[in-house]
Amino acid sequence: MIFNFKQDLKKIKLIQQKNAKEFGLLEKIVDNHIGKHKIKLKQTCLIRLFRFEIIRFYSDYISKKNEQYLKNNFPKLKYDSLFPNITFNQKKAKVNFNFEKVRLLNLKKKNGISKFKELLIEFISFLLSGDKIVGIRANSISVYNIFFKLIFRKYKVVFLNDQKIDRKNLISQKKNLLSLFKKIDGALKIPKYLNSSKNLLNFINLYTSHNSIINDKIDILITGTLNNITNRIIAFNFRNSSNNIKIINIAHGNNWIWNEEFNEISEYEYSDYFLSYGFPRKISQKINKKLLYKPKIIGSSCDEISKINQDKLFPKLSDTKKFKFLYVSREYQIIGQLPHMFSDKVYNKWQKFLLNKLNDIDLTIKIHPKSKTTYDYTFFSNSNKIESTSYINDDIIKKYDVFIFDTITSAFTKIAASNKNIIFFNLKERKCLDNATKLIKKRTNFFEINQLSSLNLSKLNLKNSKNLNKQFIKKYSLYKNIKRSVSLIKLVESIKI
Repeated sequence: MIFNFKQDLKKIKLIQQKNAKEFGLLEKIVDNHIGKHKIKLKQTCLIRLFRFEIIRFYSDYISKKNEQYLKNNFPKLKYDSLFPNITFNQKKAKVNFNFEKVRLLNLKKKNGISKFKELLIEFISFLLSGDKIVGIRANSISVYNIFFKLIFRKYKVVFLNDQKIDRKNLISQKKNLLSLFKKIDGALKIPKYLNSSKNLLNFINLYTSHNSIINDKIDILITGTLNNITNRIIAFNFRNSSNNIKIINIAHGNNWIWNEEFNEISEYEYSDYFLSYGFPRKISQKINKKLLYKPKIIGSSCDEISKINQDKLFPKLSDTKKFKFLYVSREYQIIGQLPHMFSDKVYNKWQKFLLNKLNDIDLTIKIHPKSKTTYDYTFFSNSNKIESTSYINDDIIKKYDVFIFDTITSAFTKIAASNKNIIFFNLKERKCLDNATKLIKKRTNFFEINQLSSLNLSKLNLKNSKNLNKQFIKKYSLYKNIKRSVSLIKLVESIKI
């Protein structure tokens, strides 16, 4: 098994190198094309708007193509509502995204809160408040956490449903889009049978309409992550219909520690302010040059992390021989969303080696709470116990002695805030900030992927709880112990309209 691991590790590294090389070329082509039309199209540019999705389409193909260097008995996972969901059959690629199904789902899509509650909140807001209007996406932050704070400060609140872009934009920019797709297809040697142009235009068309007039009049937009296309379209529409609007984008999960243009550009684009976790981090000059709008980064604290960090009641490590371990797996992505440089097939191969190495300990598996497929459960439950609680909470922290991670997730930051020991395997899937990596090494028992074969858990020097390093949490999850909702309200009040 060790011999196989060493051989397969070489193949995994080869796949990562190929992914990185082709992905870098892909990003360069897209950004050069956007820059070429920057003055003419400005904020109306559809390639800028759909940059994230265009790159994701091609990156799915890249990772699925390159994963064929590694042998692994792994099923072709399909999720036809996730774009593009490419699979290979006898070296021929196919897009499995169901355009008609998604179109119908979008028509039936409901807001994050009930219509009755939405109308009631808006009625109270307009009854008690002044002239300043704040538009909120229900998926951005706890609505009830900030609603009364806003109306108490004389703001009117309206809830914004999904919007579409004017189809005239697609018609007028179709030639520019096709020019980009042709350039990418040539540089990456994309086969004609993938129908890149057709699939990408069909996807963009899902978010267009002949009747896309924006009736909402707002002064401030509060939205969740702009990596979500529906949130980004709302920001795009308001940018193109109002010169005075201010847009606040709220960071999702652990995105603030990544050093990836792929995620960062779409997050920052169209924003005036970016509400992050932890100490405010400057946007790199390289990314700033590519943005039309350069948001100000605002720090805040994660309430849940703050509570865990202050809780000293978690039991200390039990007898070494009775340790209870919890492996927290990330979800299978279905799409090869680089810079997640492991496709599901490659990640599953790694997990097989990992579980084989950990077969003599009291191990339980924590599956991602929003898994896109049942394969996660099927794979792990064959030979392991499954933790039934969906999200990391106090009960789980108390229940286990040592937590095992191979990627940095929201779950990781919760455990890092506790007094529990962490074993971390660095798969180099994501490009993390150098300082963040340095602090993660201080907080965890840190191993590179090639160290798995020599790992001996019985000789692992687990740290006493009083010696656990909290610098990572203080830097990237907490900021002056100011609650996120408090930071948001202060930011809204500071905006002059």
